[in-house]
Amino acid sequence: MPRKKTKITYEYSASGVIDSIMRNARSIGLPEGWAKQIATRVAKETDKWIEDKELITENDLRKQIIKELKELNLDLAYAYQNHDKII
Repeated sequence: MPRKKTKITYEYSASGVIDSIMRNARSIGLPEGWAKQIATRVAKETDKWIEDKELITENDLRKQIIKELKELNLDLAYAYQNHDKII
């Protein structure tokens, strides 16, 4: 019998975005200061992006973060996009 998916909702957190980006930045060896600047800027842009939205999916949020990262650092964008696939 198919299982019913449970709906889980999370509260958006700019600090969560920053933490996640910083973890990925460390994994590829970006300097801490540079990574912090990138993470802060992406979080600020993400804050602006979600302002007028009532509800967003985790997938939508990830896509937006990756879009912002691609403008700032392609290696970090790749690491963030594929963090669950990298061995």
